[in-house]
Amino acid sequence: MSRRRKVVMAIASVLVVILAVVDLLLVDAVRNDRREAEAKQEAMRGARELVPVLLSYDHKTLGDDLAHAREATTGKFRDDFDELVASVVRPTATERRVRTSAVVSAAGVISSTSPDRVAVLVFVTQTSSSSVQKSPVVTGSRVKVLMAKKAGRWLIAGLDPV
Repeated sequence: MSRRRKVVMAIASVLVVILAVVDLLLVDAVRNDRREAEAKQEAMRGARELVPVLLSYDHKTLGDDLAHAREATTGKFRDDFDELVASVVRPTATERRVRTSAVVSAAGVISSTSPDRVAVLVFVTQTSSSSVQKSPVVTGSRVKVLMAKKAGRWLIAGLDPV
């Protein structure tokens, strides 16, 4: 085999290896993009499902409603939620016989810091009534919801009005 042919074969071999590495990197990037897109969709579905659970309660079923709401939370937000429930929600709901129902009208992903943490903008309509306000009051709001995946389940890790 001639020297020129050996050089051509060596270059071709190096190119094949480079192309194989590039191919593997591209396949990995596509998988990561797909995983991130799926995570965003799952987190958005989770936010649409869990925000009404978190923001809806009835003074007659308050214990169960708040327990379900707590199960929808995680991390420091769960601690903050427990504190808010103990200091404001439970006493007010019981004393004023509050009933509130939340409905998500729209939601969209704002950002994703990882496949396990996604921020979602949620548009919520709440209808509330109480012994103080007999006619229902309807309010609309936007909230930024931080969703975190824990043990395979999306939970609310933060909720901030926008």
